[in-house]
Amino acid sequence: MKLEKQHKDYIEWLNELKDKIGKAQIKAAISVNSELIKLYWEIGKELFDKQDWGNAVVETLSKDLKTEFPAMKGFSRRNLFYMKSFYLFYKTDFEKVQQLVAQIPWGHNIKIFSKLDNIEKAIFYLKETIENNWSRDILDMQIENNLYARQGKVITNFSNSLPKPKSDLANKSYT
Repeated sequence: MKLEKQHKDYIEWLNELKDKIGKAQIKAAISVNSELIKLYWEIGKELFDKQDWGNAVVETLSKDLKTEFPAMKGFSRRNLFYMKSFYLFYKTDFEKVQQLVAQIPWGHNIKIFSKLDNIEKAIFYLKETIENNWSRDILDMQIENNLYARQGKVITNFSNSLPKPKSDLANKSYT
């Protein structure tokens, strides 16, 4: 009897520890992503500030950064140009969006700033991506289907007839 209770207590304790570890891993990943996004913003700004050096400097910079940081990904020529585009898209509103862009992966950010034409739309898609945990493909589909423009256009009774998470999902799918 005592062993059975001990085993039950152990399983409960183990599950609590696994939950704490999982939460810590998520916090660590978000923190790393946040720092990476800030770094990409700064590199984009530097590239913008040095644009009079010409585009050839990006190729050289890419090679030099890859050599110096071989274990790090993200320094391809194309990604450096994305960093510059990222900076240009958000340069006047970065403080406003910094927390949002830091919560989603870089690939999601690229979709948003390369496919949208204003900050208001970007903020909408950033928030929706975070709230709904969209994959990059779902985000892309929602942008392509112009969810931003359709939001709130259709009247349904989903909110009254379905439980909260399902009604939200149904409303988003239906609009």
